Amino acid sequence: MDASTLEALLRERVAAAAHGERLPTVRVMMREYRVGQATIQAALARLARQGLLQLQVGRGTFVQKPVPRAAAGFDSARLLLLSPRRQTERSYAVARQLQAEFAARGARCVQIIYERIDEALGLLDPDRRFDACVLQSYFDPLPLRLIAFLRERTGALCVDGARLAGVDVDAVASDWRGAIDMAMEQLRAAGHRRIGLVAWPGAVPPLQGVRQHFASLRRCLGGSPEAMPAVELACAPQPGHGVRAEMATALKQIAMPRFGGPTALLIWGGGAHAEELRQALKTAGRGPRSASSVLLLCHVDRPEEHGDCFACAGSVSAQAAEEIVTLIAWRFEHPAAEPRTVLLTSRFDARASLRRVRLGTPR
Repeated sequence: MDASTLEALLRERVAAAAHGERLPTVRVMMREYRVGQATIQAALARLARQGLLQLQVGRGTFVQKPVPRAAAGFDSARLLLLSPRRQTERSYAVARQLQAEFAARGARCVQIIYERIDEALGLLDPDRRFDACVLQSYFDPLPLRLIAFLRERTGALCVDGARLAGVDVDAVASDWRGAIDMAMEQLRAAGHRRIGLVAWPGAVPPLQGVRQHFASLRRCLGGSPEAMPAVELACAPQPGHGVRAEMATALKQIAMPRFGGPTALLIWGGGAHAEELRQALKTAGRGPRSASSVLLLCHVDRPEEHGDCFACAGSVSAQAAEEIVTLIAWRFEHPAAEPRTVLLTSRFDARASLRRVRLGTPR
């Protein structure tokens, strides 16, 4: 018997059972269906992720028949919000808006704040189920065991802040590649052809994706590594951690424009450190100061990120909360649909740091 046939038979069995009824043990079902233990456990896990079963370690497998959430909407829904302790102002704002949106729809929202994402497992009651969970991520790797744990105990799981590949999870994320395209269009329209990138380090896909996309644009535009350099910060900026020293060090690696360096800088990595970035630009030496334009990749509605002085391209944090609520509501109505990733719309805000290249300035 193949896995799909076994899952169909178990689904029929669950449909005919009463809520709370205990299924036979795995060993009994192995003999009954004549399949191996791994096949039985995999099928049970899939049904549990779909909200049809509740797996309780040491107790057994129980039929779960909650009120169809599509019909009930958010009314009396139990929602879990998992947030890192080291949050940015953007994350705080999204969390506050989510709590307000859920409360306005009659839902009950519990927020758990964790120090490290691994520790969230120890803070969660393994026997408690939620109708939905929002997992906020600060570019941290998401352990697969945490994702599996949440999928088995929630009807809808949505990650805020990361794009996940190969994982059965919905997500809402900023379209940083689209923001780069928008920023490059604005800089080139201002006459710049030599544009440098200062970016966050790290192996997480969103971080790698930005650097790889810039490298692809450089090849397409025929730029050289000297004219369009990409410099990584020594470490990813964290909430509450200054970036002036790391930013100044990165900026000093960029040559002066008259020696073939960039006339404009595209910076992704300031985070909530606009004033420190401004000081780093002043103290980094003549190279970066000679660049006539600085444009940030950031959340354009967060003044602590752009300081109302840097031109910027990026997403709007308020839209993230709206899209998360919409995505969870959609998941309630389509529990078996393929996972979705919603990319937030990018926006450009012009400020004094974006200047046109003067006549006669090398471009």
